[in-house]
Amino acid sequence: MQGTKNIVALRDLYQSLSKTYSKNGNPDSAKIYLKKFDAITDTLVSLSPPAIESTVQELVTQKENKINSKTRYFMYFLYAAAVIVMMFFLVLFRKIRRERKIVMEKEFETMILSQKVNTAFNEVVQLAKKNDPEFLTRFQEVYPNIFPRLLEIEPQLLASELKFCALLFLNFSSKDIAEYTFVKPESVQTRKNRLRKKLNISSEEDSLYLDEKYQQQQNSFFVIKTAVK
Repeated sequence: MQGTKNIVALRDLYQSLSKTYSKNGNPDSAKIYLKKFDAITDTLVSLSPPAIESTVQELVTQKENKINSKTRYFMYFLYAAAVIVMMFFLVLFRKIRRERKIVMEKEFETMILSQKVNTAFNEVVQLAKKNDPEFLTRFQEVYPNIFPRLLEIEPQLLASELKFCALLFLNFSSKDIAEYTFVKPESVQTRKNRLRKKLNISSEEDSLYLDEKYQQQQNSFFVIKTAVK
């Protein structure tokens, strides 16, 4: 097959030389190379069909190899791109799952805390309704910042007044306080008026509000309502 290629190349060379000598006015040399060209052409024509077929097959094989090589490189590129995309989505999935886990853990902690707060609140309310001596102690455990903040405003508040503030903080009405502490509603109103004076809150206001920097406790505001419910 390589020999056939060399013969074809030599034939083309003889043809080119013949044309060149003919153009340059040298007919004798042109004829010599033309005869050589014709001789090689006859030789190629006399080649057996299997030899020609082999040459053609080799050319086809080379062409297919080039195509297969390009296809192979393209497949490698697709494979690499697919791996990169898969890795990206894997990292993204892990990140989302991790963030979701953190959110779920926080929601669970919030739920547990809320349950504890609700349980503690209900416990304190029940102690207040029973006028239990343990009420103040438990109230301070559940709401440890309320009394210190009140005492910052008025250091001379009595224990009975702190208890009264605790009942108001729990949103007990005047009627409720009168019932659970065994006093008349008018007495409750009197206590509110006294507390208003101690906290320097104007009598024109319908409710008693502590200053925000003292009253904020777990994102709620301490409000002492003066109206009898």
